[in-house]
Amino acid sequence: MFVPQKTVYNLHFEDESLSELEVKVNACSVEEFNQIVADSVLVGQEALEAANGLIALFVSNLVSWNISLDGENLLPKTVDSIKKLDQPLVVRLISSWQAAMMTIPNPSNRKSSSGGISEELSLGLANGSVSQPSWPQ
Repeated sequence: MFVPQKTVYNLHFEDESLSELEVKVNACSVEEFNQIVADSVLVGQEALEAANGLIALFVSNLVSWNISLDGENLLPKTVDSIKKLDQPLVVRLISSWQAAMMTIPNPSNRKSSSGGISEELSLGLANGSVSQPSWPQ
């Protein structure tokens, strides 16, 4: 019997201002991802409700992050914490997560120096390291 491991994405950002940002987030289910796609065409109050649902889905899959508002204490991984962040940062976090879920891994290029498969790949973590392009300012 095969039990698939949860995919964890390590989000990376090319923008130098985000070079210290560390975010790990699980993949969502196909059903949840399809709902994200379906909700992308909504307008008005329905769009607002869908956006709030997307934030809640992101937070429910958030494994870890190193975001702090005061430089000393990590923000808890909650919807309330997300709402305290600047909107452009939240858009980048969620967009990067969505892009990572759409990236097809190429495990044939991921061998360890000993010639075997790396531990990261064997744990299902290697395919989730996705670098996102810089966004215009």
